[in-house]
Amino acid sequence: MKKFLQWLLAPARIVLLQPVYEKLHLFTLYAMNYGGGSFTDDSGEEYVVRYVARKTAEQSEPVTIFDVGANVGTYAQMILKGFGKRATIHCFEPSRATYQTLKANVPEQNVYKHNIGLSDQAGELALYTDAEQSGMTSVYERDLQHIQVSFAQHEVAAFSTADEFAASQGIKQIDLLKIDVEGHELAVLKGASKLIEEQRIRFIQFEFGGTSIDSRTYFRDFWHLLSPNFTLYRIVGNGLRRIDAYSEFLEIFVTVNFLAERK
Repeated sequence: MKKFLQWLLAPARIVLLQPVYEKLHLFTLYAMNYGGGSFTDDSGEEYVVRYVARKTAEQSEPVTIFDVGANVGTYAQMILKGFGKRATIHCFEPSRATYQTLKANVPEQNVYKHNIGLSDQAGELALYTDAEQSGMTSVYERDLQHIQVSFAQHEVAAFSTADEFAASQGIKQIDLLKIDVEGHELAVLKGASKLIEEQRIRFIQFEFGGTSIDSRTYFRDFWHLLSPNFTLYRIVGNGLRRIDAYSEFLEIFVTVNFLAERK
């Protein structure tokens, strides 16, 4: 085996085998669920819903869930399937047209729809998009010329913070804070700093990937913010992979979801 590896890794062969290594690299990333975070069926989000449902099964009070970046309500519908009426869901969707579709798609009384986004401070921000009701809508004018996507459309939307919203609604604990806001995830978490410091959030699911290039955020930022109070996991298709320490190898800018569970 040692001689085979020496033969395989000889300098000349390393150059010749680069296309093979690149394909193996892509295969490994896909196997680790990098690239699958954007699609509900493959992202592992359904597993997380079941996981949180089990962890909160004996809770006497309603389970409070924040769906930040609710879009047209696909995730909220998944939550309803997993929790039913024992969940109180707050959906945050700042785009006006998308918000109208959200209201039509999720009419249930235990789902509260809010035509605002969440950020690190209250105010107004521009929303850029490639098409109306797009799942790629972002507060960042993303550079996606390499896939021929242009963010030429925009609107101005209202934003609050998780801390301010929870205080105004008398919400004492968030059982699951789901964040899918196309690169603005770290800002949402910074706007929940008081809730995090007071350990009033049990689970946080957030997306990380190509949008983080546009927002100039790194996994290291999430690690420093969350690891003191949470155990972090990478979400795979039907399970969780625990992250025990930060490494530069975690800086992979291909979409995947992570789960933070309060210690």
